[in-house]
Formats: sequence, structure tokens, C-alpha cells
Amino acid sequence: MALKLRGEPGAAFLAAGTDGRDGPTAAAGAMVDGSTWDEAERRGLQPARALAEFDAGRVLSRWGC
Repeated sequence: MALKLRGEPGAAFLAAGTDGRDGPTAAAGAMVDGSTWDEAERRGLQPARALAEFDAGRVLSRWGC
């Protein structure tokens, strides 16, 4: 969603779980907005690589989300 919302001011997306479990990880969700993708790139977090590897959690956890 961060890629889809890229550059859209005022746009945001929240993905949330209800039980604190999301598969085999501790992640229960995250929130991104129109600036998330570019900020992740600026921080050197390689969001395109994470997306290709189905590992958005790596980027978001390093960001503190």
C-alpha cells in the first residue's frame, strides 16, 4: 500500500489484526501513508527489495512501526 499511496498527500492505510498474531510473526499490522515509501528509501531501508521478498515487516520494524 505504501507504493500505491506514494506521493498522495493526506492518503493513509491501516492494516490491523485483532489478536496480536499475524502468521508466524509478532506483527499485528502497520500504518503507511503517501510519504512512507520515499521516506523508507531515504533511510536506506530498500522497500522495493522488501516487497519483492514479501518482507515488509523488515522495513517497518527497522523504522520502529
